Amino acid sequence: MVRQWCETLAARCQRQAITRNEDPYLDRYFVAGWTPRMRGGGDVPAVFLHHFVNSDPGGEVHSHPWQWAASLILVGGYREYRCTPQGHEWREYHAGDVNILAPDDRHRIELLGADCWTLFLVGAYAHPWRFAPLC
Repeated sequence: MVRQWCETLAARCQRQAITRNEDPYLDRYFVAGWTPRMRGGGDVPAVFLHHFVNSDPGGEVHSHPWQWAASLILVGGYREYRCTPQGHEWREYHAGDVNILAPDDRHRIELLGADCWTLFLVGAYAHPWRFAPLC
């Protein structure tokens, strides 16, 4: 039922296909707030529907460009590897869980199944995307 809701909402929203290393990674659907035509998004908070179809590459982490972000897992789940001063830690997120991200959090996700749908809420733009070797 939740998957069907995600697919119905996605069909009504503008889509941005995102690839990693030329492989499909996720489809971002613009629900509210800024659109791809707005560079960076400025000070406008936004709501995206994300459909992950692949895990992050294993050898790197990334940080998000917003002042804050919250990801509500709707369907499926993922294991997150997050950098810490001691190296890294991991946690699994499943439907109903919320993952909170600060702009300097460095992480990567590994899907637990074939795909994962999330509702992703973000604040104002803080800095460009950052990618780094795995911690």
